[in-house]
Amino acid sequence: MRPPNELDRVRWQDLTHAYGSAEDLPGILRRLYGDDEAVSGALFELDGAFHGDAPVYASSALQTVPFLAHAALHSPTRKRDGALMLLALFAEPNEDAAVRAAVAREVEGLLPCLRDAAPAVRCAALRLPAAAADLLAPDVRQLALAAADALHADDPSVAVRADALALRVLLGGGGALPLDSPRPPIRLAAAILTALTSGPPYAPEVVRVFAEAEPEGEPEDDGDEEAELSALADLWEEATDGSWEDGGARAAQDTYDRPAVDFPWPGTNLPGTGLSALVDVLAADPDAAFQVAARWIADGDEERRGSALAESVLHEWRDREPAFLALALDALPHAESPGELANRIGAITRWVALDPAPGARLRDTLHAHASGTEAQPAKEALLALVRARDPRALDLLADRPGPAALRAAAVHFPAQSARLVPLLRRELAAPQLWGGDAVTLVEALAALGPAAVREAQEELTECLRADRAGLTAARALGAAGVGSPEILGLLRMALHHRDTRARATAAVAYSQLTGEPTAAVNVLAPLLASPGEAPVLLPLLQALGPAASRLLPRVESLLTDSYEPTRVAAAAAAFHLTGDPTRATPVLTAAVAPTPTGLHALKTLATMGPAPAELRAQLHEFATSPHRLLGPSTAEEPHPDAQLRELSRRLLAAG
Repeated sequence: MRPPNELDRVRWQDLTHAYGSAEDLPGILRRLYGDDEAVSGALFELDGAFHGDAPVYASSALQTVPFLAHAALHSPTRKRDGALMLLALFAEPNEDAAVRAAVAREVEGLLPCLRDAAPAVRCAALRLPAAAADLLAPDVRQLALAAADALHADDPSVAVRADALALRVLLGGGGALPLDSPRPPIRLAAAILTALTSGPPYAPEVVRVFAEAEPEGEPEDDGDEEAELSALADLWEEATDGSWEDGGARAAQDTYDRPAVDFPWPGTNLPGTGLSALVDVLAADPDAAFQVAARWIADGDEERRGSALAESVLHEWRDREPAFLALALDALPHAESPGELANRIGAITRWVALDPAPGARLRDTLHAHASGTEAQPAKEALLALVRARDPRALDLLADRPGPAALRAAAVHFPAQSARLVPLLRRELAAPQLWGGDAVTLVEALAALGPAAVREAQEELTECLRADRAGLTAARALGAAGVGSPEILGLLRMALHHRDTRARATAAVAYSQLTGEPTAAVNVLAPLLASPGEAPVLLPLLQALGPAASRLLPRVESLLTDSYEPTRVAAAAAAFHLTGDPTRATPVLTAAVAPTPTGLHALKTLATMGPAPAELRAQLHEFATSPHRLLGPSTAEEPHPDAQLRELSRRLLAAG
């Protein structure tokens, strides 16, 4: 530990941090002894300088640690918890070894923070020995364990007692965990620690504690405030031989303060000891998560916590949609307003398309809401009903033809083009149509195929005239081969559009309709020379194929670009320009991963033939993993993870 009067003994000007020279660190560290506002600002700057988006700068961090430790113990403000948490972050296993060792050396001197009057400081101080546990000397570990035992037994703050229990477990303390404690926060902490220690599937008694956990409200009254304050004073006097040093005179009411957040536990696998940690803990055991969610929903689904927990399972696990949808359906009666009901139905909308056979009860409930008089729930329920592939949705679309529902209908009912195209045309012709809605409607027409685009030629031409969804309309017309003198004229005018994507899309559509690639090549050549434009514009070359082969040298130069989406787009373009997979395959193979760019690479590989042999193990993982590997996209249907799995299965089957 070093006091601030020694700051000038360090040659800070010779050191650096994430923002440059470290010569500003003495001023920042001195502000840790100011008022709460000054301390908050200083901690924010220190966190950015050493953690932010940059790696730890070891030399300056080594010099900072002892000064930060002194401030954590001696600063007169209540913000000492921030300094302790910053030190704990310095001790994480992925940080520099010398910096971690420096933090570990400060742990013993900071143990008095465990007797601080502010519960938030005591909670933060418990995290420090946990983060540096593997580096603690045996005697320091025992001191920390003894302090944790004392806090767990006697601290007036239930939150501190729960966190003390966590430190005891993380430092290897033995003994049974109090799953039957009369204090709910301690029971919950014990259950979380038991779950992390045992791993899934979690024991029934652990799941029961999770299910009984109540939302955290105001700090609990233990019944005898005077006795608790006296108890803390006794503990402090015993620890300090009667001398209230380093802030001992701080107001006794601090004793009842709880941390504003459930602090993380750096360097450990513990997400927390409070209710906010349950989603992370239950992510490992979906069956337990659904049991807990069912209990919370049955108890009223306060603040949608049961619904949210149930949906969180789907972000981590595949093939759990039917169980989730049953719970989401049970939660609908808890909606207290039309807006809330629409939001609850929205959760069903997001996932029902992944249920291979949505049940009759679910579909009937959605149909009832879609037929109702409340506009918000009806609109959302109709979209969900379409995605549930219920034919009754088509009857309702005539009266409530929302753009999102029509696009979903085009995907899930492609054989119903005769019913859908008139609705799409009518909506496209509406005078007050918003641009985003127009894009959605044109995408729906394109999904229904060239015949649908041809039937809606008049409306799509108006999109070009009004420059409303013009880019999407041009792409649809070009791909479908639908042109006219007016369309060609409008596309020629768009070759000079101020927006580069509009120019490029118009040029490609014009070339598709005329069979003459010159316009597209002339527009795209200079645009592809701009690094920022390349990944967006390269996919347009697929529509041109070998006709745009003059662009091949530029495309091939991008195969080694530093930006992976550009490399993948260039590889796909090179294949479509030449029909030869030789140069594209290594680039695409290297990019395959459960990411949007990796999925793009896999889609292109699937058009080339059998997958490279080195991808088979990866494809097997994509095809068989029970975990959700790729997150959702609001603009893409089916779900990207479903595409990833299906593509992988297809490529594996093809040999």
